[in-house]
Amino acid sequence: MVSFAKMFNKYDFLILDDIISTVDLSHKERIIRLLFTEFRDYKFIITTHNKLWFRQVKNFAEKYQINGSFIFAEIRTLDEETGPVLSINMFSKEVIENHLRNGDTF
Repeated sequence: MVSFAKMFNKYDFLILDDIISTVDLSHKERIIRLLFTEFRDYKFIITTHNKLWFRQVKNFAEKYQINGSFIFAEIRTLDEETGPVLSINMFSKEVIENHLRNGDTF
C-alpha cells in the first residue's frame, strides 16, 4: 500500500473507505501506525462504519500527540439538498444522552 500510494498519487491526498472491514483486530493498530508514520504529510478522508476502530484511531492520535492535525467527525444525518451534517464533538454529554434515549448503548 505504501509504495503504491506514494508512486501513483501525485497529490498527497488519500481517500480510504472502510479499509479495516476485513482486517482482524491485531492488525488494526498496525494500519493506524502505518498511516500516521508513512503518510504524515498526506491529507486523508477515512470512512468507517466501525465505531470501535474510529475510537482506536482517535486514541492513537491523542496518544502520539498528533490529534491537532485531524478532524474527527461523524455524519449525523444526510440531507439531499445540503449534503451530510457532521458532528465534530461526537462524545459530548448531549450526544451520549441522545444515544441512550434512542436505545443505542454501544
